[in-house]
Order: sequence, then C-alpha cells, then structure tokens
Amino acid sequence: MKQFLKWTGAAVLLASLPLAAQAPAPAPAADPQLPNASIDVSLQFASNYVFRGTDMHQNMFNQKRKSIDGKNEAWTFQPTITMKTPVDGLYVSIFGNFALEGREDKDVDQRLQTAPGAGDPTNTGCATVSNVLIDSVDTVGTSPCNSTGNASTYIRNTLTAATTYFPTGTYAGVSTVTVPKSHKEANGLKRADEIDITVGYTSATKVGVIGFGVVTYNYVNGRAKANPFGNVGGSYFGTEMFATYALPMFPDLTAKIYGDIVNSNQYYQLVYAKTIAINDSVAVSVSTGPGYSIERNLYSGGALASAFPAGANAAQTVSGWRDWTSSVGVTVKGFNVNFNAAYRPDLRFFDGDFATSRLVEADGGSTNHDGLVADPKLTNSGAVGDILQRSVTRSGQRLNSNYAFTARQKLPNWLYWVNLGYTITI
Repeated sequence: MKQFLKWTGAAVLLASLPLAAQAPAPAPAADPQLPNASIDVSLQFASNYVFRGTDMHQNMFNQKRKSIDGKNEAWTFQPTITMKTPVDGLYVSIFGNFALEGREDKDVDQRLQTAPGAGDPTNTGCATVSNVLIDSVDTVGTSPCNSTGNASTYIRNTLTAATTYFPTGTYAGVSTVTVPKSHKEANGLKRADEIDITVGYTSATKVGVIGFGVVTYNYVNGRAKANPFGNVGGSYFGTEMFATYALPMFPDLTAKIYGDIVNSNQYYQLVYAKTIAINDSVAVSVSTGPGYSIERNLYSGGALASAFPAGANAAQTVSGWRDWTSSVGVTVKGFNVNFNAAYRPDLRFFDGDFATSRLVEADGGSTNHDGLVADPKLTNSGAVGDILQRSVTRSGQRLNSNYAFTARQKLPNWLYWVNLGYTITI
C-alpha cells in the first residue's frame, strides 16, 4: 500500500511540473486608445447679430423704415463647430452667421434712379437722387430744380430721345439711353453673412492659463469675397492675431488682446466667465467684461478724402472703451437660452459721420462725436421724408446757402438680444 501511494504521488507530481513551469497566458489585448480629440457642435438662433457692440444687422431698420433702437429683431442662424485636436490644447473653430430674415435688398427710398445708388446726372440743383413726386416743385440749390432738369423733365427727355434716336442714333454722345427706374438699396442682411475661422492653442501652466492663435473674419456673400490677409477690392473684414491669459488663482477672469494684421486695429477685453453646475443636467452661466478699442485709419483716404465734409480727417485714430457685453444663460441637457446686453459708452465707434469738427453743424452736418446718425424713418425712406428734408433745407438756405438738412437720431447706448440653441459633443 505504501508503495502504491508512493508511485501515485510521484505521478501526480510529474504531471504537475509542466503546468508549473508553463508561462502565464497573456492578458487579452487592450483596445487601441482613441486620440484625445472631440468635436463640439453648437447650433444657435439669435434675435440679432452683435459683434463688439456693433449691430451687424442695423440695416433691418432701413428696410423697415424705423428709427434705430437697441432691440433690433433680425433673427439669424449661428452655428459653431469646434474641433479639439489630438494635440492637447490645439483647436480649430468655425463660426457662421446667416440672416434668417430681411436677406434681400429692398427699395425703400421710392426714387427713380439711373442705377442702384445713382442719382439723376442732370438733376444737379435738386437732391442727389430723384423723386418724381416732388422734384417738379422743388427749388433746392442755386437754381430752381425744374430749370436744371428735374426728374419729370429728365424722364420725358430721355423717353423722347429713346423714341427719336435709339437704337440707330445717338443722344448726348452715347449710343444707348438709360431710362430711370426703381432700384433696390444695398440693405439686404445677407451682406452680413460670414464665416470666421479660428486656429488656437491654450494650456494651463504653473503661471496661469495661456492661449494664442489667429482668427480670420470672412464675408461669404458674392459682393465681398476678398483676401483675408489684405484689403482687396475694399471688402476686407479682418484677420487678427490674439493672445489670452488668466491667473492661476483667477481662472475665470481672462484678459484678451486682438491685433489686426492689416490695419493695426487693436481690441483689448477683460472677461469674467463662470459656469455653475446645478446638477448633472442643468447649469447656469454668466459672462461680463469691458472692451477697449483702438481703430486706426477708421476712414479710408484717397479718393474719399475730397468728399469729406469740412473738418474731416481721413487718417484719424479713434480709441476708447468700445463696449461692455454681458450674458446670462441656462443650459438643460444641451439646450440653452441666453439673455445678452451690450453697453456702448463711446458712440464714435458706431457713428458713421466722417467729420470731427463741429463747424460742419452750421451746414447741417453731423460729427463723429455726437452719436447722431441719419434716421432711417425719415431719411431715404420715400416721398414724405423727402418733402420734410427739402422743406427744412429750403428754410435753412435763406440764412446759409450751403445748408442741407438731414433728419438725425441719437444712437442707442444699449443693445439687447437673446439666443437659444443646442450644443453636443461628438
């Protein structure tokens, strides 16, 4: 029996030796790790497009023949795609703005013109462009309008010439005759459609959160396709280098610097932005901060310089606090709604008047400093507005022959708008 047990134990021991010496089975191969990259997609609808305090859809007031106020209702679609690359901190962002209403140009001045925006070339004693409803009785200028060729006379002469000479003859040295007609003004909001591309890098370091990059702003409508790195055709929007910085102890407070690479315009911004998670599905966000701008060569020189009113400076620089923009919003499972406001302390950045000298006021002009602009309700808005403008002009010319009245209004210091949408990370 002892011998049997001895042989049995030996057999079991020998059988177990190969198993003990065998290498452990390899662990299942791990799945290859995906790169540290993601894509954020934000689809936003905004009641207006405001950029650094500028109402980019202000032409909606011209279309509606309404005075400019701070609550412009010009809905737009603003998608954003942000691609976070496998390189930690490196990202590419594409922002778009596409007007949803008022896209097409609209005729609001109700005038007969030889071309869009063109006046009646024979109507030198009247307005720049013709309104046949009142030109025949207008006497603006050094001579009565009907003696220098009002719109009614011009159209009659043109039609006579077309009947008598066209197409075989000539009239006034040309082989064709242009008949005045209604033309649409350049006020369609599609002119503000744009796509902005940003390439940037951000990193949290021991000395703070540092970021830098380049952003190019591009109009996408047919009239303004230009080189983003040069003023080609007068349609250059902007290309900027930027840098950002936030202190380690204040990561929610960020200083930003933007510098245009073509015209040296600069924009400085200090922004406080905070997102507070209420729970896994709901978050509240706030942001606020001032922006300081330096705009050089705000007005083009060259041929335009001779057209400036007295006291204008074609190479002036405007600097000051441009805007203070704030936002508060709520996000629920990716859906968000935000209420926004922009305070504009220095209206020179938004006043389209060229002149800087108050001497132009004696001629009925307006300066860049007064925040007054032509009122779309009464200026270039049809016969009623023209009658008012010319009546006041005729009265003023009794004292000053250079006087030309333009109905003006004060620009609003505050702009308000809302946006709502959905954001998802892929």
